[in-house]
Amino acid sequence: MNLTTTIALDPDAAGRRRRRRLGVSLGIVTALGICFFFPMQAYLAFFFPLMLPTSTWMLSGSWALGLVLGPPSAAVVLLGGYLILMALAPRKGVVLYLRRFRLTLAAHAMSEAIESGIGRHYRILTLDDASFVPIEVPRLERWMSRYGSLVPTLGGAAAFLAVWWATARVFARYGYSLSGLGVLSGLVFSGFLVMVVQYEGFMLVFWIILLVPAFLIHRRRVRNRSRIPIETRNDLSACVEYGRTLSGKLRAPAFLAPQATVVKVVDTLWQDTVYELARTADAILIDVSAPTVHVLWEIETAIRDFPSKIIYLGQKALTEEWIQAKDGADAAAGAALRERLEGATMLAYEPVRRSARRQFRRSLRNALDNVGIPKRTRFDVPASWKGIKVQRRTLLPALWKVFLLYAGLAAVCLPLSAAVWAVLWHRLLAGFAAP
Repeated sequence: MNLTTTIALDPDAAGRRRRRRLGVSLGIVTALGICFFFPMQAYLAFFFPLMLPTSTWMLSGSWALGLVLGPPSAAVVLLGGYLILMALAPRKGVVLYLRRFRLTLAAHAMSEAIESGIGRHYRILTLDDASFVPIEVPRLERWMSRYGSLVPTLGGAAAFLAVWWATARVFARYGYSLSGLGVLSGLVFSGFLVMVVQYEGFMLVFWIILLVPAFLIHRRRVRNRSRIPIETRNDLSACVEYGRTLSGKLRAPAFLAPQATVVKVVDTLWQDTVYELARTADAILIDVSAPTVHVLWEIETAIRDFPSKIIYLGQKALTEEWIQAKDGADAAAGAALRERLEGATMLAYEPVRRSARRQFRRSLRNALDNVGIPKRTRFDVPASWKGIKVQRRTLLPALWKVFLLYAGLAAVCLPLSAAVWAVLWHRLLAGFAAP
């Protein structure tokens, strides 16, 4: 066995990565070009859908009509954002991760690699051994769900204070004379309060109040799908279908599914589960840090039926220890493993040093990209559309259920935000709007 700490991209994988980056760059440049040459159209295209729920509430003349039209329009905006992200995001490959159970070093090293970037590009499936913790949405999305509401709040407050400060500076310099700029700036400031803040402020309040619980609900749904129990053959079929949908285009954005899903399987079905998930996965990671008869069976099965998908990895010190060992509890498994892996390449990692962990993460990403993700010809649909369930819990929700969920949430948040904004506007801003 050849131990290495560095794996480079092969030419095909490097070309695929360059094409993805080029596509993203072209998309950003195109969007900026459209905003530069067509600023008004870009402004309307961006803000009109965001203002539609609150506009129906404020301009319809009836709060009941606004309550009927506002929540569906808010749900449509959220689904529209999801469809845009789905179209832009590349499809995520499914990776089956196999290792010796209760090997804490291996579990921690893989968890850190997933959290540090692998989870944004691949979906990890592994069997439960109580030492590998499921990983939900990426860190950036977790941060946004907790603190993202501060961004529009601070942005709106900053814009308001900037206009207020600029107007005060003009007043101080030119005074309030009819021939000076003071009256003009006063009119501009009053118009800003009446025509802009009144509507966009209400919009900001509504989306802040809506998105905070929406993000938290979404994260809870993702966490619920990060553990899958398998007790029967039907559960196994559902899990396999779930693995297929994880790599579909409908689940392409990184935050729509767990980064690492843990499958808890009964002993009588663990071999069938490993085989079916290996058949479904795009790549198979096998940690050979500690040889056992179970790891040996997994390697023999993968070599026999899925040789092109396999990537070997292991903790360097532990791997060197069993390679050189001639006796011990797992000596027979180690000898058989040395024979099976003769001439194979293994990615070694050192979980202690930070630079080594960074090198391992980069090399693991290169190894997975080298395996490649085969293109699917079918357009995968959520499993619940096919009646696939595990213990009466739908694995992937249908779009109409998601629409009703967020429309109902918007129906609660719209009158609440209207009440909050009425207090803010009349008590804090009405005095500034007076001529």
